[in-house]
Amino acid sequence: MRMLQITVKEGLCAISSFVFSAWGGLLCSYGNEIELGTKFGELALELLHRFQPREWLARVYCGIYGLINPWSKPERSCCAPLSLAYNVGLETGDIQYAMLSAQLRCFLLFDIGTPLPELKRVMLTLEDEMVATKQEGVLSIAKPFWYMIEAFMHENGVEKFLHDESTTSTDTPVQICWKYFHAMFVTFTFCDFERTSKYANLVQNIVNFPYKDINISFYLLMSSLADIELVRRGNKSRRQVLPRARRHLKKIEMISRFSPNHSFGKQYLLKAELAAINGKHDVAFELFVGAIGFSKGEGLLWEQALGAEICGRFMASRNKMEEAKEYLEEAHSVYLAWGGVGKATALQKDINRLFVVN
Repeated sequence: MRMLQITVKEGLCAISSFVFSAWGGLLCSYGNEIELGTKFGELALELLHRFQPREWLARVYCGIYGLINPWSKPERSCCAPLSLAYNVGLETGDIQYAMLSAQLRCFLLFDIGTPLPELKRVMLTLEDEMVATKQEGVLSIAKPFWYMIEAFMHENGVEKFLHDESTTSTDTPVQICWKYFHAMFVTFTFCDFERTSKYANLVQNIVNFPYKDINISFYLLMSSLADIELVRRGNKSRRQVLPRARRHLKKIEMISRFSPNHSFGKQYLLKAELAAINGKHDVAFELFVGAIGFSKGEGLLWEQALGAEICGRFMASRNKMEEAKEYLEEAHSVYLAWGGVGKATALQKDINRLFVVN
């Protein structure tokens, strides 16, 4: 804020591009002022081109393409500029922002459905560089994400993640929150919904989710779907869960207005589960089909597989076993294409048990 005030008072200079990109990132991430934050990002980019301060490029691009544009632009369009920020940061000696840009690119690569083995190769190289350049701060944020990727590829993914990644007394609130967020992601993907709900509550309780990037829509989706499933099992109250799930849906709808590529599929999926839990089966099925189709069209492999899996279990609950098998087998196939061998193995065991029983 102080740097912004000085810029306004004293006039524009080379560093102003970084000031505006940082302020725009804060507006998007913490203030939910996405339109205003995007305008600051556009101004920062204009100033960068005007003054051409190459030594500031990594920081400016990190803010614009890592924290601002993913809210309102296709995430795929942000990956190449973040690669440039990484390379220029290494060239100019801005190592911290080079590594941060590379890690933000990894997050986006995951979001857009990059196969996990390819993503893992990128991460292993990045880990070596972070260790060699002593970037402990960025590394502490990156490691839970890396452990999550490995967990999806491991048959006992939940136990592997919880063994590899645990909180310590030296962790900051943001680091703890980030670890709990990825624990929530792993437990949800492996259908351990009790633990998902527990970690979602822990994330919410730590400074009210301090790191609000575009991936908050994952939090809103997974916490809601886990709790709805626990309602089905009689472990949670409808009165407690459904109003919160509807509030989460409204937030996803808001994000979808700015970032449809990222959030429309999640919006359809949560709507489908809310319809299903309220007995609107035909509506739910249409929404499931819409969620799967949208995610497939965008190449969002995790989301497509998740939608097919939930739709398959929904059809099985209605004793429509032929359709259930079709969707569950689609989910299994997409999880394998994604590289989530551990998840695919776990799902295959569920499919075998379900159809042996029936």
